[in-house]
Amino acid sequence: LSAKKHDPGVKLSAEQVEFQRQWEKSLEDKIVSLLEPVVGKGKVVAKVSSTMEWRRVEQTQEAYDPEGVVRSRQILEEKTPERALNQGVPGVASNLPQGPAVQAQAVGGQGVQKRSETVNYEVGRIVTHTLEPVGRLKRLQVAVLVDGTYKTVEEPAAAAGKKKKGKKKKAEATMVKRVYVPRTPEEMAKIEEMVKRAVGFDPSRGDEVTVVNLPFETGELAPEGTVATAKPNPLEIALPVLRHLTPALLVILLFLFVIRPLAKGVLSRPSGPEGPPSEAKALEEGERSRVPLPSPRELALQVAKEDTDFTVELIRRWLRERKGGGG
Repeated sequence: LSAKKHDPGVKLSAEQVEFQRQWEKSLEDKIVSLLEPVVGKGKVVAKVSSTMEWRRVEQTQEAYDPEGVVRSRQILEEKTPERALNQGVPGVASNLPQGPAVQAQAVGGQGVQKRSETVNYEVGRIVTHTLEPVGRLKRLQVAVLVDGTYKTVEEPAAAAGKKKKGKKKKAEATMVKRVYVPRTPEEMAKIEEMVKRAVGFDPSRGDEVTVVNLPFETGELAPEGTVATAKPNPLEIALPVLRHLTPALLVILLFLFVIRPLAKGVLSRPSGPEGPPSEAKALEEGERSRVPLPSPRELALQVAKEDTDFTVELIRRWLRERKGGGG
């Protein structure tokens, strides 16, 4: 860190790191482009880690061939001819004149022979000069994560909705389960073999390739369990909103379902002239003494304040009738 910017050692180290990173990235892209057509786009993650030799290595080796070619051969043979040997013990007695004469006898057999051979070989000499390149790959480690497949299962489920005053009401909902399906061992073996061939796997270097099959989607589990996702119920979504609507909506609903049916019942009664004179007279006297009724808006607000559960149930019924009429 304290070295100068123009230091060649620091510059070379930065170039080495960048070269190694780009080379690993090219292998990762190669693996992804190879497997995506098979397993699907976005379902492959590859990471490559490499160890490189950045030292400059120069080596000179000299060797000799033990089985050289014969250059020359020399053979020397010597032979001594036959010769006569005198009998007797050498000395004075054998040389005296009065002594018996000793006759010479020939020694039978061959003479002495001597043979020597000299062979000269052509010495084979091999000189090897090796200069290893900088950035040589020493070891390669590859990790590949592959997603499996999924299947969608729809099942009806009961969702309980809490109401005020401890009352409960069940609402029907459809649950959608996305089940994770792992890949077979045969598929994983083929994928691993493809990865090894793509990166140039060499066991003599100690290379390692690991391929794992795991689910990519965070909201789902492995085959031991599944995560259920419920479809939103329009009624349960609308209820919180309807509770905060203005009282005008309640006035309209109460007028349609409460006041209007009552008004129809009153209007459907027979008029005064059709009945007996005594009944018509009693009706006229009752109308004069009757207390004025509150307006529809006041009645609707009063009912909504006194019985909120009835109001909510009324809204539910109205929504169901509108939904049934529209379908």
